[in-house]
Amino acid sequence: MTARDDFLAVAANELKNPLTPIMLSLELVRMAEKSGNRSQSSAELDRLERLIKHFASRTHMLLEVAQISSKKLQLEAAELNLSELVADVVNDYNLLIARSGSVMISSIQKRNRRLVRPDGGIENRGKSTH
Repeated sequence: MTARDDFLAVAANELKNPLTPIMLSLELVRMAEKSGNRSQSSAELDRLERLIKHFASRTHMLLEVAQISSKKLQLEAAELNLSELVADVVNDYNLLIARSGSVMISSIQKRNRRLVRPDGGIENRGKSTH
């Protein structure tokens, strides 16, 4: 088996694995809708959204790996609000944390914007307007 075949086998597995919980979540949404359970339906839709975002993230990662392997990946500088990024990650895990019976406390400042350069350097851009 060549390295390319190995990569394709891993990629196929990585893309297939998230589909099972996505399909299950979709079925649970349908069941909740049929029973008129709006809170369950809403919770499952939130879960489905997270699963789809995770699937999209894995797909994007695999595409980046393919680009790196073929030496076609190009990095571009982009402004990024690190506080918003961290807040989004925390929010993605809040439901799982609550379901586990745990509590997470976070304190995230919302004022710093950074420019992340292709070389990995970070420049401060001052206060965010968001």
